[in-house]
Amino acid sequence: MLSIFTILDAFLIKSSYIISVKLLWRGEECWTEFLNLLNVAEAAATAASSPHFPLNTTDFIVRRTGILRPTVSEKILDVMHQNAQNCLASCPIQAVDEVAARELIPNLSTPLNRAFFMPKAVNVNPHHYLKALFLASEHLAKRLSSTGFPGKEIALHKKVVTSLSEVGDEYDVVIVCLGARVDMLADLSGMLPLRTCRGIVAHLQLNDPLW
Repeated sequence: MLSIFTILDAFLIKSSYIISVKLLWRGEECWTEFLNLLNVAEAAATAASSPHFPLNTTDFIVRRTGILRPTVSEKILDVMHQNAQNCLASCPIQAVDEVAARELIPNLSTPLNRAFFMPKAVNVNPHHYLKALFLASEHLAKRLSSTGFPGKEIALHKKVVTSLSEVGDEYDVVIVCLGARVDMLADLSGMLPLRTCRGIVAHLQLNDPLW
């Protein structure tokens, strides 16, 4: 049986673009898959009957309020305009002036009188998102079992970790989704060149040196 452990931060801002509103590598494919998974998660949470995701929860899975990025540097203003013209139809980018920006976020500072709004971008609560995906997997396993498919064991465990060594012997795969807060893990503190606008994808063995 494959066992996977995921280490999460508190919130995730999800779109298909980096901070200069340039489309990410394979951004369209990733965005489409993310929206599909999000629909699955929301449907599972709506029909929830599991102690992992009580129906009376007030915590959100996703907030569809969009993302607004003010332009703070003339150096990248033209680049952002050009990137915005090549946006995805499923995740559009709108160039707005200071007045329109402040209608979205009052008192927002827009030094260059220009901001870029992504109305389809979302804010995700990763903890509840993964709980809901777990519910969907649980329901799928039950449906497959009822049709004669071999039984699958699915379990959800939660724990606080401060080092990868705490989980390395228990799981086949450890996924770290901490972004710029990866310094919370002693093993990776100060070792990975992360920026707040995006992180890095690295495939490591726990017994391998980082450099």
